[in-house]
Amino acid sequence: MTARLTAASAALAALIPVTAAQAQDRAAVPRSDVPPEQRMMMHVNAVVFDRLSTLMEPQDILKLVLVANQAAVAATCEGYEIDSEAYSRVMGTILAPLRALVPEGQENLPLDIAMHGYAMAFGGWMARAGYDAASFCADAAKMTAEFEESDSARALRVWARAG
Repeated sequence: MTARLTAASAALAALIPVTAAQAQDRAAVPRSDVPPEQRMMMHVNAVVFDRLSTLMEPQDILKLVLVANQAAVAATCEGYEIDSEAYSRVMGTILAPLRALVPEGQENLPLDIAMHGYAMAFGGWMARAGYDAASFCADAAKMTAEFEESDSARALRVWARAG
């Protein structure tokens, strides 16, 4: 893995909840000791980062994965829905560099590849939700609170509380 990809993967790992013991000692944990739902997400998102790393900056891949996470929450957890205006704004910002690579009106393969990565990440999050929906939705509630901690985090929020 390149240093750039390693840094992005480390940032992504922060999205996956860890057990208290893992968080305290920060030592490498045998793969078999990582809960299955965490292994699933780590694997899927590592593949997404690997496939998109030549097209996108790591922070933009991470943003794409975060939007996919929110879409999976909206599809799974009661009380969440996608705000279509926010979704369009955030995705437009993330994908703008790829749109600029190809003249308007022509097929944009880089954009197609990025959206394939988004779909992979969404599928991974849906698998995680299917494994343990209660835990997944509890993590979504924590993520909602984290969105309020900074302007940059709020700028990535694409869902609204339904109701």
